[in-house]
Amino acid sequence: MSKKADLDHDEENQAEEYENVSSSVIFEAIRREGEHELSRPFSALWWSGVAAGLAISTSVLSKGFLASILPQADWAAGISNLGYTIGFLIVILGRMQLFTENTITPILPLFLAPTRSTFIQIARLWGIVFAANMVGCLAAALVLVHVQIMPEVRFEGILSISRH
Repeated sequence: MSKKADLDHDEENQAEEYENVSSSVIFEAIRREGEHELSRPFSALWWSGVAAGLAISTSVLSKGFLASILPQADWAAGISNLGYTIGFLIVILGRMQLFTENTITPILPLFLAPTRSTFIQIARLWGIVFAANMVGCLAAALVLVHVQIMPEVRFEGILSISRH
């Protein structure tokens, strides 16, 4: 028997409702989310993409920081690689626009209605998000290099990871 989470009455009812959701309902929810993403205004996509570019930079920071404090041992690489997940967690939990996390959802509307208009909307979404992610990453890199917010030994760990 598996251990149940400690849920209150309302949460338990909500869990039971989700338990019985069919795959077609899940598909439709994802498709609607895709349509919403395709209709978002430029500024919303842009600033969310820039924020994601900044946030994903914490992956390199975290991994580099861990690499710089861990001893030279066979197991150290496995631990420092855990730092790489930090940026992705920030992006996903913050529901930011990251190019690599923005593929399946907007494609579903194209699969159901393969029109030129939908294809153009996807190209627009991907173009804006990719450019914004690059600007966010560039901003993070410029701050790291020119503002020197990290101690030199930690910065060397970040540079080592970045070069790799």
